[in-house]
Amino acid sequence: MIPRVRPWRITILFAFACISLTAGVGAANNPADHSARTAPPIPYPKAAHHTDTPAWHNALVKYYGVHMTGATDGWIVGDDGTILRHTAIGWNYYPSPTTNTLRAVDSRPAEAWAVGASNITTHFDGSAWQVVASPAPPTTTLRDVKIIALGEAWAAGNAGNQPVVMHYLNGNWELVSTPVITSGITLYQMSWTSPNDGWLVGANGGDSGTAVAYHYTGSGWNQVALPAAGPAYSISMLDSNDGWIGLGETQTYLGGALHYQGGSWQQVSTNTTVMSILATDANTFYTAGCGNYAPCEPFYVSPVFFQQGLSQYGFSYGAEGLVVSISKAANGDVWGVGPIGIFHLDARGRISDILTGVPGNEVQTFDQSNTLALSSQGTLRRYKGGYWSTIQPFNLYPFANSSRNDGWAIGHESAASPNTDYTIFYHLINDQYASIGEQNFTANYPINAMQMLSANEGWAVADNAIFHYITPTWTLQNRSEVLYAVNFDSPGDGWAVGDNDVVLHYTGGSWQAVPITTTNASLHAVYALAPNNVWVGGWSSVGGASQLLHWNGSVWSAVSVPVGFINDIKMVSPTEGWAGGTSEMSNFYSQGDAPLLHYVGGGWQPGPIIKGGALSISFASATEGFAIGTSGALRYSDCNPFYSDVPIGHWATGPIVYLTCRAILSGPGDGSFHTDDPATRIQFAKLITIARGWPLITPTTQTFSDVPPSNPLYTFVETTYANGAISGAAAATCTARGLAAPCFLPNDPISRA
Repeated sequence: MIPRVRPWRITILFAFACISLTAGVGAANNPADHSARTAPPIPYPKAAHHTDTPAWHNALVKYYGVHMTGATDGWIVGDDGTILRHTAIGWNYYPSPTTNTLRAVDSRPAEAWAVGASNITTHFDGSAWQVVASPAPPTTTLRDVKIIALGEAWAAGNAGNQPVVMHYLNGNWELVSTPVITSGITLYQMSWTSPNDGWLVGANGGDSGTAVAYHYTGSGWNQVALPAAGPAYSISMLDSNDGWIGLGETQTYLGGALHYQGGSWQQVSTNTTVMSILATDANTFYTAGCGNYAPCEPFYVSPVFFQQGLSQYGFSYGAEGLVVSISKAANGDVWGVGPIGIFHLDARGRISDILTGVPGNEVQTFDQSNTLALSSQGTLRRYKGGYWSTIQPFNLYPFANSSRNDGWAIGHESAASPNTDYTIFYHLINDQYASIGEQNFTANYPINAMQMLSANEGWAVADNAIFHYITPTWTLQNRSEVLYAVNFDSPGDGWAVGDNDVVLHYTGGSWQAVPITTTNASLHAVYALAPNNVWVGGWSSVGGASQLLHWNGSVWSAVSVPVGFINDIKMVSPTEGWAGGTSEMSNFYSQGDAPLLHYVGGGWQPGPIIKGGALSISFASATEGFAIGTSGALRYSDCNPFYSDVPIGHWATGPIVYLTCRAILSGPGDGSFHTDDPATRIQFAKLITIARGWPLITPTTQTFSDVPPSNPLYTFVETTYANGAISGAAAATCTARGLAAPCFLPNDPISRA
């Protein structure tokens, strides 16, 4: 019997990923843009998914509910019916019976419930999730569900402006008449201490309304008076005499909490908007949400933090987004989820972002396992193997890399003397930034865009300045223009654009103005395929019309498109490209849902609508790219594999994805990969033949006594042998196995060497 050697399968696949990369299956080497072949997580059991036509996919699922039943057991739910389960190996995708968005989950060791949009109620019976019929209107959004005993649960939400309360008992959901919960009340969350003692909170008027609370005492629901406050998003009761309500902000209220003691609710200031609150004992509660100095909205960026009691417990530096649900595990850890990720607070107060997205303003892709994105708060993240991780948490903008491990970013800091801001260039080498100092740039230059042509040369444009990097120094050229974008098609030929119809062309070693046929245009995008093939985009203050123009070397031609403001343009070839924009422009910030624009067939066509618009696009081939904006990142690809037994953040996810997308390997077909299974010698022969792209060889006379032509992998063994990548076993080994030499021993596990 072949022994089970755990690390071999992953070790072998990692080696094949390296082999494939060196075999010339990489990205185009355009100095303006690069690409990656990575894949976002998608709901199980969709393993390798290939489409004939590439499409845009969410690069991150949005999560809305979490509940832990122990240190290694818990559930997370979110968009598209996504369900994650926590086990001893970490978070992983679980079979879901629905594609509806799930907003809340509650669990016990023997069962779990998840509810959400379109009146969806799903139940886990210990072995599988199943949809359970609900009597509520089809338009109902259920925002919370709570199990109060085995076989009994409550759910609450709204159908439009009508509140909905349901009770599950004796195998069925029933609508509960609640005369005190009137039209216009939005219901958010419940908390139960026993089957006859429950609380339900919400807001009169929704997110901008005032807090309301209702108490169930076994015979019905009664409204309870609350101090004047913003919307009540969350509640956590320790017992019938002690509990907490988390409050949101309004124009007149800055958020906080209410504490229930002595039969009444009293205000407690937390200086935050509390989206989720969790009481663990009489002296301890946790909160999660966002600071009241920033918009507390799912598609806006706010600092994530957890708070214990009335004192700050920990900030997640560089982890941005909104936490809307938290749950504590048995080991003292607290898990939080939000529309852009999963966050973990351990018992020592350290916060990590397990799976986070990037609502941001700049993205750059490189190869099959690396994409960089700069969030709206200046945090640099890397997308690798289906998830985002933080590289640098401090405030940066912009950034540009010549490769995945070498690049530059800009920061602004205050000098002690004189007391003014100054511009700092940070050099990124292998995910580590180092400041090279002021370089006499004592003024604060708002640098708007960068491009690295190579590790030795790059450009940056700013308000009234252009910077040029020649190893090892950045030099400054003062200008009178405000410049927003720069792009070179070769080291000696490039373009920069900006406010007031400014277009500059770099040729012959200097920048020259090029007249353009626009009026009061603010140009924020430029892409140069050649000196006579340049695209420019932006927005005009005259009528608020978008500006998308093409330069053929002698004249400009304008194109009308259904986007109010062009933010970025990336061409993947002279005949194909993409442009991203927003529907409106206000106070310099572009915003509003808008379609991506696809240049194909000689014209620009509207593509998918991007919520909040696209601020940055990165492509390196016609089938691989990213777009990023205020709602997060989207990935463009024809392959989106994910396996049920490769947990989120697994170190080998990148190679697994890479090789799956190239049909070099796959799982057994049940949505799993079997990472710990050993690889055999004959499997190795097939993998390396496909990875290297060798022409198949099928000799009429077999080389090895134990691999005859009838073996389905005979051709791969002969091809690999002919190319010198494998050899047979020693003659003595063949004899000991009762085989004639030379033999191959095809079913033996491959050694690490």
